[in-house]
Amino acid sequence: QRPGVIDVDKVEIMDVDEVYSGCYGRVSVNFYAYSVDGNKGIACGLNNVQKLADGEPLSGRSRAEDDFSDEVEDFLK
Repeated sequence: QRPGVIDVDKVEIMDVDEVYSGCYGRVSVNFYAYSVDGNKGIACGLNNVQKLADGEPLSGRSRAEDDFSDEVEDFLK
């Protein structure tokens, strides 16, 4: 089930690009034990997310606009 995602004013965030790795926020989680087919352990489930502020993206990915110069080389000759 998808977690609820809200902003600092408790307004639902619908844009999936608004929350990203690197932004600041709070989460509610629940821990639970499991025992399945001989495997036992403890897991954590994500309930809801509240975005508090923007931050530096952690992806390390560059923007397409920054990867290419304005000059187009004629490499097909």
